[in-house]
Order: sequence, then structure tokens, then C-alpha cells
Amino acid sequence: MSSKKVIFVGSFLDKSKTGGVGGQMFACKSLVESDISNEVEWLKIDSTAESNLKIPLRKRVLRALSRIFKLLKLLLFNSPSTAILFSSNGFSFLEKGTMVLIIKFLRPKVKVILAPRSGRIKAELKGKRLKFAQKVFNKSDIIICQGDSWKQFFTAEVCPDPKKYVTIKNWINTELYGGEKEANNLIEILFLAWLEIDKGLLDLIHSVDQLIQEGHSFKLRIAGKGKHEEEARALVAELNLESTVIFEGWVLGEMKHNLLNNSDIFVLPSYFEGSPNALLEAMASSCACVSTTVGAIPDIIENGKNGFIGEAGDVESLIKHLRMLLLDDELRTRIASQAMLDVQRNHSIESATTKFKEII
Repeated sequence: MSSKKVIFVGSFLDKSKTGGVGGQMFACKSLVESDISNEVEWLKIDSTAESNLKIPLRKRVLRALSRIFKLLKLLLFNSPSTAILFSSNGFSFLEKGTMVLIIKFLRPKVKVILAPRSGRIKAELKGKRLKFAQKVFNKSDIIICQGDSWKQFFTAEVCPDPKKYVTIKNWINTELYGGEKEANNLIEILFLAWLEIDKGLLDLIHSVDQLIQEGHSFKLRIAGKGKHEEEARALVAELNLESTVIFEGWVLGEMKHNLLNNSDIFVLPSYFEGSPNALLEAMASSCACVSTTVGAIPDIIENGKNGFIGEAGDVESLIKHLRMLLLDDELRTRIASQAMLDVQRNHSIESATTKFKEII
């Protein structure tokens, strides 16, 4: 029996040209490497972003046109039954949304599954962009939501048809994380993300300054690269925090796993998120996590049970939660243990692939 042909627009490289490895990259690669491949033939269109830095519009348009041309060839010379499109925000959503409309115009019987994954989409859905999104959602057969909060938002703001939405929580390879943690002389706090203001990086540094002034002793390791790294380094120097804050740069593979496994607390005080892989990886590594109420994070963290969350930009809340975890070893251990159990239960590759099999 011949396999289903499935067009898959997403990110399939090992890393971007600038060395980045994002959640969408892992999600797409893990699906094509799963046992779903026993049942389908993937017709892949790679849309990996060169970096998270600003790319000239002309360059982005030319690349988008090249991908749309490839899509047209696949539609005209193959017989796909399904098309899956993973999308970020901004230009990425414009490109993938246009692809949805093209597919439904040329091959209306093809099942279209759209997976919008960026936390910034919510802020962008206004005016003409909202009208475009409504048209794209109405044409799509299934919209993948990373949590129930996303489903509620899309239903209320974009397309009211509840039958279009399927919740598939973000996933990681839970088998790669965990293990025995060694006791640290000082409590280790980890920030692992793009070094951008929108990730709450400067809020975190100001929080660390306050906690140091209160007399707490710990190390903060900042892992990643990004457009606001120099600003973050300058703030650390200005506040005389060089002995407390360590910039690790890019960490991949074994380096990343070691860093997660050696950390006691993970903090991600973001202003925008979808469903961050780094948070799931930290929880799976038995870190006590502190984050914010953005994106699907409230679907992941139950405040006070398996982590702590506060409003984005609320530095006092961030300080309070970090202070609690620094002072209370038992609380930190309990929160971390519950986090690991919840990720293993709700965010495994197996759970995700089972749900994708049902809808493809």
C-alpha cells in the first residue's frame, strides 16, 4: 500500500546559519524522524530562518517566493493528501498563511493543518493582519494549539469554530533529561534563551542585583546569544555583578544538558512566548522554574505546584519567587520534582506523535 503524501513546511536543519537551535526546528525534525514516517511520505519545504536578527525584506521575499514556487510544483505534480505548515509570527505567518490560501485554491481537498507557534502572534493580530488571519484560519482544516489558553484566544479573536482546533502540547525528548543532580556549593540559576529584552533579560539582571544586595549568594549563568547581549553585559558591569553573572554563550548538545543538569533554578521572565522548549527542558532536568503568564506557559506551570509564574515585567514578583527558592531547599526540591513528573507525563514525543497520527 502506498504511503500518504504529506507536504510539510517547517524547519528541518540541525541549526541555523548563526548557530541557533529553536523549538520549531526540534518539533519538525522529531516528527519526520518518528514512526509517523512509516505511514507517510514527507514532501518537505524547509523554511528555517537564517537567524532571529533582522533580515533585509528583499532577501526574505525572494526566499519566500522560492518556497512558494516549490509548493506549487508539489501541488501540481504530486498528489498530497495533507499539508502541515509550522509558522512563527510576522513575515513567517504572512508566508505560511499565503501558502494555506494557495493550497485551498489549487487543491481544495487537501487537508491543511496550520501550527502557529510564536507568542508574538497575539500582539500582531490587529487590523488588516487580523482580517488576514481570520481568512487563513477559516480556510485551514485544523489549527494546532500549544495549550488550552491558545485555543481560547483563537476561538475568541480569530475563528469561533471550536471544531477547527486541536490542542497538542509542545514536546521534547524527555528521555534525554533528568538524572542525578550533584549538590552545588552555591545555588545555580540558569537563563537559557535568546539574549533579548523581550525575554526579560534586563529584568532578571535587576532582580539579581536586588537579591545580592539582600545578602543572597548564588551564581546566574546566562546562556545564549542575541541582539541585546552587549546591553546585558554593560548592565552587569554597571551593577558590579561580574562575580555573580556568567555569560556562557551558545550551548548545544552535551554542553546544554550539563548546564541544565547542574542548575538548581531556571528562570525565563519573557514578555512573549509560544510554548518554550527551554522551559520544558529545564523542568525535565529537575530545575525549579520561574517564568511569566505569557503564551502557553500557564498551561505548563501551575503556580506554586510545579513552578512559579508572574506577570511579565513584574520585577517584584520575579524577585519574590527567586527569593523563596533561594531560601527554602525543601520547596525548591519539591517544585523541581513535580515539574519533572509533569513534563514526562504531558510533553513527550510519543504523546505528540500519537495525536498527529490521528489528524494526518
